Amino acid sequence: MDPNLQNLVQQRFRQCVEKLGGDGAKSDNAFAPVWNAGRQACRKFHDINHFYEVAGKNKPAHPSAMQAIRYMAGMYHDVVYRQVDSRTHASGFTPEILATLDKYLVQQNGTYVLREDLPEQNRLLYQAAVEIFTPPGQPLKVTNEFLSALYGMENAKSLGIADKHILAMMAHIEATLPFGPPDHFDKLEVRLRKANELLPSSQQLSEREIESTMKSAAHTANVDVIGFRQKFSVFMNKTYDLTYEMCGGKEALDNPDTMLRACMGQTGFLEDCVLKNPQARVYHSAYSEPADFKLQTHERRAEQNIRVMGEYMRANAVTASLVTALHISQHQSAPEIQDISLNSLLRRNFRLYPEPEGLLNEAGEIALTQMKKQTLVTDEVAAYLMESMGSDVIHKLGNLANETGICPDPAKGKPGIATPETAKAFLNKVKALCKEENIDYSIISETLSTVMQADIMPVHAVKFRRPAAMHSQAACR
Repeated sequence: MDPNLQNLVQQRFRQCVEKLGGDGAKSDNAFAPVWNAGRQACRKFHDINHFYEVAGKNKPAHPSAMQAIRYMAGMYHDVVYRQVDSRTHASGFTPEILATLDKYLVQQNGTYVLREDLPEQNRLLYQAAVEIFTPPGQPLKVTNEFLSALYGMENAKSLGIADKHILAMMAHIEATLPFGPPDHFDKLEVRLRKANELLPSSQQLSEREIESTMKSAAHTANVDVIGFRQKFSVFMNKTYDLTYEMCGGKEALDNPDTMLRACMGQTGFLEDCVLKNPQARVYHSAYSEPADFKLQTHERRAEQNIRVMGEYMRANAVTASLVTALHISQHQSAPEIQDISLNSLLRRNFRLYPEPEGLLNEAGEIALTQMKKQTLVTDEVAAYLMESMGSDVIHKLGNLANETGICPDPAKGKPGIATPETAKAFLNKVKALCKEENIDYSIISETLSTVMQADIMPVHAVKFRRPAAMHSQAACR
């Protein structure tokens, strides 16, 4: 991280506070909890760099009022991220943020819910926040974005910023709720107008300011998900960071159960939200900004990246399941899943030479290029399986691995592969699937077993050739 980043983002925060009529002298203290939240070790993606990117890190030194609102919204928009922050704080909030939000929250059954007895102070702004975040006919969802908006509201109010600017800032934060329907911003504008009417007439946004707010909010929302339309390698770098954040760090992916859950969790979430949902959009516009042709281009790129990521993640999930099942099936007394290390199982540097038996689709070809960078411990074997078996078979094996699980989960009907019996049952299903798809099962049973057993001999002496019919070999680098 740039050692000057704190001074830079803090200075710009102060400039924006002053542009909006707030007290710049108080801004450094007000910004400290935001910086501290974004600098936590548990934050791998939703960190201070992401805040700054969404805020508009390339904005001029003397911002307009709307640029100042957008900057502050970007710095606040993910300041609450309970699923991640709970790794460091039992409450899911940093102490500084919880101290501010405590007036709105009460603990109930081990979690935090909104109080019924809300304070009088800032009540109008609170009601405006509820209006902005509550779709018609639906209950309010207490999301991270809603709580981040409340924190931003309190923080900005303490700096003396006018209510209408805070209202516009909260609309920006609501806009970052991902994968909304095509009319997300039309409905958000309706709610913004209703929220605006709650404020005294002297504090209300004008028609021109509402239009500017909606355009700026759409821009902020699109920057929040900018990675989806970037080239695949950039998208994957951000996906890695997000995956590490959600599972507790890169080292956690050394465990096969965590690897399977992380890979299939990311894949399932994005495919369900975007590819399988015709009403979902990654990118949005307001008042024809951005233009429709740009929006459609961004959307196509996002969908392609999600498809490629699915190919990539499934191949790695399959690898984690297969090598774990092979390992456990060879033991009379199965090792505990938490004691299994993928890095140990695959620690030898083999060069695997696939003999393609299945076809790769376009997404699979791109995913294969990413696997060969060997970012994840399973990448090298995943690339071998992908290139040997093809996209369709990897897709089916990924679904089988996900339906089986590694640790048993009776509630979800997943038998797991934690015992020799369940591991062999899983491998039998894999063998049957390979037979149906006319794929030689030795791609898995012999090549992977040989790679995994290589630690019994000096690595420089190991050489393995698959059966002659397969015309392929795996040799030590």
